[in-house]
Amino acid sequence: MKFSKEPPYSLGELVCIVNSIIEMQKLNVPKLSTASMSLVNNTLVSIGYGYQSTNELSKMWCQMVDIIDNMDLKTEEKSNILNLAEQKYNELKSTRNLT
Repeated sequence: MKFSKEPPYSLGELVCIVNSIIEMQKLNVPKLSTASMSLVNNTLVSIGYGYQSTNELSKMWCQMVDIIDNMDLKTEEKSNILNLAEQKYNELKSTRNLT
């Protein structure tokens, strides 16, 4: 999974990254059950770390990169989050279910 501020941006991948962060960092925010722009936006607002509400996928994606940087995670933690997100995305592609 490519995770940078460069396109292309994928709503499915973003949802999986958000759910992985919530799960691995044990955040008190409900995981996303559907790939919805408005739900992703609301969840990112709840997570915080400087996120500014938007309805544009590219801006959500770029802010998600910033959120991870602002969380001061160790390299290993970032890698684990992205690995879990990739697993979740592969499952989403094959089963159409978010975990």
